[in-house]
Amino acid sequence: MRYFVKQGDIVIGRLVISEKKLEYIPIRSALQRLPVLKVYPPGLFPYTFTNGKADLDSDAKPSEEAILRWMEDRIFPMERQDKDELLKAIGLESYDVITLFQELRGKTSRDALWITENPDEPYSSEETGSSLSNTDDIDEFTATDELKNLNLLGELLKHSIHESKTTKA
Repeated sequence: MRYFVKQGDIVIGRLVISEKKLEYIPIRSALQRLPVLKVYPPGLFPYTFTNGKADLDSDAKPSEEAILRWMEDRIFPMERQDKDELLKAIGLESYDVITLFQELRGKTSRDALWITENPDEPYSSEETGSSLSNTDDIDEFTATDELKNLNLLGELLKHSIHESKTTKA
């Protein structure tokens, strides 16, 4: 299957999912309309922080493991208590990362990143994995994941500041 990866209504990449490979190809021209962190999604591409600025190797190619971890990050976790009810609501019998990612179209309530087979399809903020739950509470996975991301960014910035100080000394 070949998908367009979109940030809202802007195509930022192509995702190839087959039995033989997982591949992500960024669309560099999207940089004219979006910042680098939107075109090269964190989790797929490694970032370094220098003087508080995010840098990445734009020639880097995400590994299949990185793509799979990124997919896992965009769906509810296997350990989620209401997993079986959510799978039933989606029409799936078992938990499979790639199938679940495809069914949920890679959407989460955290951002406007998603996949589609039609590059002209407009973005809708509805139908995310967390919208399957009928609760008014913050989705457990979203809150946990956001905390992990903030901790990671904090560590990267701390490392960057430390590097900057030792370079100046």
